[in-house]
Amino acid sequence: VKAREASEEAAEPAPVMPAPPPLATETAPLPPPVPASASLPPISAHKQPHLISRQKKKGISTVTEALAAVAAGEALPNNTLDLSNQASFQINPDKKVSEMCDAMQSRTEGNSSLDALMDDGEEGSGNGMKVVKLKGCCIGDRGASLIAGAISAGTFKTVTELDLSDNVIKEDGCVCIARALARNRHLKILNLMGMPRLGQNEKVLRAFVEMYSTNFTLLKIVWRLDHPLANSLAQFTTRNNTFAGRQRRARASQDSV
Repeated sequence: VKAREASEEAAEPAPVMPAPPPLATETAPLPPPVPASASLPPISAHKQPHLISRQKKKGISTVTEALAAVAAGEALPNNTLDLSNQASFQINPDKKVSEMCDAMQSRTEGNSSLDALMDDGEEGSGNGMKVVKLKGCCIGDRGASLIAGAISAGTFKTVTELDLSDNVIKEDGCVCIARALARNRHLKILNLMGMPRLGQNEKVLRAFVEMYSTNFTLLKIVWRLDHPLANSLAQFTTRNNTFAGRQRRARASQDSV
């Protein structure tokens, strides 16, 4: 009897628990569609390679506008013309150097403050351009010779610093620049870094040694020398810096009188 009762109890189905009520869910509203005319946030150029070419194209107008400002005699930031690493300059460096020299010549002819230049090479008080930066512009011997011609013609008469670093100037172009500086009384700093063979070329170094026989203004050449003539060039720059110091002290004493 007990066995039958146990089997009957086991045969009884377990009570069915009622299913829980469904949870209430809220559907988040969808954002409104963006109109086609809405502007999207800017995307950086390094994430979108196709935008880099647009920025390079913009450099063309940048160079053109800068040279137009130079020719018009407009004031430049810090009296500096900086065309370094401009793509439009790199594409046709000889043409751009020629355009730059023409613009600077127009500025020189139209700038009345240049009449105030002193015999010792001091610049006038006008908006004369003092620094020209042409770093990484793919300038070669032809462009260097154009710059040398402009220096000889007095086009760079207000420029005290010229940066030609990281270009492709070789022996002939650098010799042209050295010869042009022989009578220059204004340029004080010349940057030729990034062209190591110039500092090893005896013809180039001898051209600068000869230049220093008549140039007492150039205070510093930035380049890497690996030649016995390096010591002679260092002595010349020391001499010029000594003269410049004496001139500054003489002017200071005159101003104090």
